[in-house]
Parts: sequence; C-alpha cells; structure tokens
Amino acid sequence: MRPSTFIMGCVAALTGLALIVTGIGFFAGWFQAGVEVVSPANVKEQWAFAYSYDRSLSALAGTWCSAKTAEAAETDPDYRSQRITQRLAYENQYRSVEAQYDAALANAFKAKLVKPSDVPTVAPTLDQKVQKLGLHCG
Repeated sequence: MRPSTFIMGCVAALTGLALIVTGIGFFAGWFQAGVEVVSPANVKEQWAFAYSYDRSLSALAGTWCSAKTAEAAETDPDYRSQRITQRLAYENQYRSVEAQYDAALANAFKAKLVKPSDVPTVAPTLDQKVQKLGLHCG
C-alpha cells in the first residue's frame, strides 16, 4: 500500500468519525433540551410563572375597573382627565403583562408543554378578564 493512500484513508476515517461524534453531540443536545423542559425545576418555575401572571392579570383588571368607576363618577373636568390617564395606564400595563404571558406560553421550551391545565393558553383580553371576574365597572 502506498503511503499517500494510507494517509488519505486515515483522513477519511477521522473525518467520518468526527461527523459521527458531531451528529451524536447534536442529537444528544436536543434530547437534553427536551429533558430540561420537563425537568421538575422547569415545571415548578413555569407553574409559578403561569399562576403569578394569571393573578397579576386579575389584579390589574380589578384596579382598572376601580379606575374606570372613579372616572365615571368624577364631575370635575380636570380630575376627570387625570382619571382617564390613570385608566389608560392600567390598560397599558395589562397589555404588557398579557404579552409576556402569551409569549411564555407559546414557547415550547418554556411553559407551553408544561403549563398548568387550569390557566388559559392565551391571556384573556381585559374585557374578557373583567367579565370572568364578574366586575361591574362604571
């Protein structure tokens, strides 16, 4: 056997071995990612996130309702303008929490695959949350 043929064979064998090791590493990484998603630590973290954000949405809906009621009862135009600004601030804050909630629950590597079954997959709109809570806002 010629030395150049032997060297080329060794290079080909090492290249093939490197590809196999790389492939195993790649698929092992994906397997590990799946294990991390369903790990007890991640499940606990995502359940805490889901319940925390669901309760935050409820609290914001209640606060928004109070602001709307105060706005409707206000007769002074200057104070009414302030009440409108407060209500709009709560609406914006609700939308921000709603977007964070939706983003986390749409992400399969975060909460989508392990969320509690009693929280919604998509955050309710402010109107839906107010209705669900049975709030009557001014």
